[in-house]
Amino acid sequence: MMPPALGALLIWTATALVPPAPHTQRLEPLSATLTVYSTLGCPHCQRCKKALDAAGLAYDVVDVADAAARAALEARCGLPTVPQVYLDEERVGGADDTLKALADGWLLERDIPRVEPKRVEKTEEAVIFIEAPPGGPLNAPVAGRAVEPLEGDVAARLQRSALELIDAHVTLDGIDYASLKTSRQFQNFVDIARRLPDIDGASVGDAFWINLYNAMVLHATVVLGSPENTPEARTDFFSGATGATYEVAGHVLSLDDVEHALLRRSPAGDARSFTEDDPRRRTFAPTLARKFDNRIHFALNCGASSCPPVKLFRDESLDEDLAAAARAFVGSEVSVSGSTVTASKLFLWYGGDFGEDVPRAIAALGAGTPSGDAVAGLLEDENVELAFADYDWSPNDASSV
Repeated sequence: MMPPALGALLIWTATALVPPAPHTQRLEPLSATLTVYSTLGCPHCQRCKKALDAAGLAYDVVDVADAAARAALEARCGLPTVPQVYLDEERVGGADDTLKALADGWLLERDIPRVEPKRVEKTEEAVIFIEAPPGGPLNAPVAGRAVEPLEGDVAARLQRSALELIDAHVTLDGIDYASLKTSRQFQNFVDIARRLPDIDGASVGDAFWINLYNAMVLHATVVLGSPENTPEARTDFFSGATGATYEVAGHVLSLDDVEHALLRRSPAGDARSFTEDDPRRRTFAPTLARKFDNRIHFALNCGASSCPPVKLFRDESLDEDLAAAARAFVGSEVSVSGSTVTASKLFLWYGGDFGEDVPRAIAALGAGTPSGDAVAGLLEDENVELAFADYDWSPNDASSV
């Protein structure tokens, strides 16, 4: 969706504490325990952990992955987003809160075990990026580079690879796209994308398209760069005019095609839908026949700072995953002051997707979060005012910092 954001990532949970990584081997006996709840591909989680590494503070990691663990964390802090940092039973907060607690010395004064500060990241040897032939999709075949068949959900493999890339290339300033582009990991990511032309387009579910969209955004941002902050530049980027396209099941698709034609099922006549005689309608007919789910707006990430966070979606748990994505987004992007509800502009741009009563839709989507419940408490007030926060289109690219 216009926009995406590689920057924030949804809360997803794990059932048990992961043993401390090698770099957090404690040098003194345990006293206070610092715990970081995080998940794969979350730039803010990585930023938080890197700051703790640099400060020489030992911490345990809880990887948020399944519904039970997600519910446990939500019950603990009432916020469905990661990272969440705790010092024993005391909540330190998210990434910004933790960095502030480090900067003002509060965390450094606590009785937390110390480790050797980790200030210099190990970087892999750079490789030469193999560009796709000009004028074609980003995942076009490259002469001399074989593409082996790949079983299973190619888009899920691609998105997991994207999340691992983000984890590996986050700095305190954002994502280092320059080093990411020359990494061997990125070459492997592109090789996975080159399997997409041969998939069966009639057999994929909505999780496939969500994962594909988010992976395409990463690929296009790395190779083409983020679009300039103008409506015209963003239109060119998402429409595929600048080259941000993939070949999937024998058809070329832009980000607009994936979001609007395939996931929003935009009606014929919408400039971003498939025309009646478009052969893609036949190939992707099962997708187009499914009922539209407005919660996909909280799953698509286009690289802008205000976009929803990204994660790996699976068809077998899609309803549950989209519900969690919606709660996380409302919980972090909606606020209430008096009778005014301030929400993301996604609710303005796509207001029609949420029905005639947008505040009521926000309350339902965010039920159980402080923001969602606060909106619900205002619904009987006929004077509820809906306002929209400024949208931050800036990318989180550390390469130019």
